[in-house]
Amino acid sequence: MTGTYDDLFESVGAVPLERDVLVAEGPEAAAYLHGQLSQDIEGLAVGESAWSFLLEPTGKVESHLRVSRVGDERFVLDVEPGFGEPTQVSLDRFKLRTKVQFTPVSWRGMGLRGPGAATVEVEGAVVDAAIGWPGGGRDLLGPELDVSGVTYLSHDLAEVARIEAGMPRQGADFDAGAIPQETGWVPVSVAFTKGCYRGQELVERISARGAERRVLRRFRAPDQVSAGATLSIDGEAVGELTSVAESPRSGVVALGWVRGAIPEGSTASAASAGMVIVGSRVDEE
Repeated sequence: MTGTYDDLFESVGAVPLERDVLVAEGPEAAAYLHGQLSQDIEGLAVGESAWSFLLEPTGKVESHLRVSRVGDERFVLDVEPGFGEPTQVSLDRFKLRTKVQFTPVSWRGMGLRGPGAATVEVEGAVVDAAIGWPGGGRDLLGPELDVSGVTYLSHDLAEVARIEAGMPRQGADFDAGAIPQETGWVPVSVAFTKGCYRGQELVERISARGAERRVLRRFRAPDQVSAGATLSIDGEAVGELTSVAESPRSGVVALGWVRGAIPEGSTASAASAGMVIVGSRVDEE
């Protein structure tokens, strides 16, 4: 049975969760990941998950990933499709003789969205991670998942929900080479109180400066617009739409970036058609 948009607000809907998955295992896994990733990995308890960046030594993004501690010496890393292999290559490059092994696995993924997400019973999940979804949400990963009693949302509705929730996706809203602060993920992906990690200097410098060259924001549009459309104000290019969908309640919604100085509520013209209203930053929740 196919779920409806109202399930996101009144009950629960299931969405396919396509992720590349790596298992990191070994007696030095925690220490190695702690020194490579922007999150406090050593502080994760077994059963906990956290978002993190894997950065280039220069501080730019290689991948945005979730780290789940599933044992004292075992972690699961999941990333957007297509970024699993580059993530493994990067982590293997710097480990030298460190006692940790990275292994790609083919697991099933599912997202539960809505206020009833916490009540759904799932068998076979190795990772069961709560996410900051309006009303509630969980992401599930495992070799086999047995979920019953939920309806499934179409891909289009799942995309509407993601955009309205302000959850940027690597490969769509930002890519490898982005500055972390331009992704919208820094508040939940960087532990500013931990020790050194790869690429830390750029993150700290920009955060201390307190101003970003550009930021990801939510947008609303009265007419249909297209992902990739250039945004302009008074004839000057100020941004670009990266993800667009049509919401049953809110009309056309989008994510994209604009110059950091552009205030919320500004009106911009989209190269594809019509106008868009600049909304809040995606990291303002």
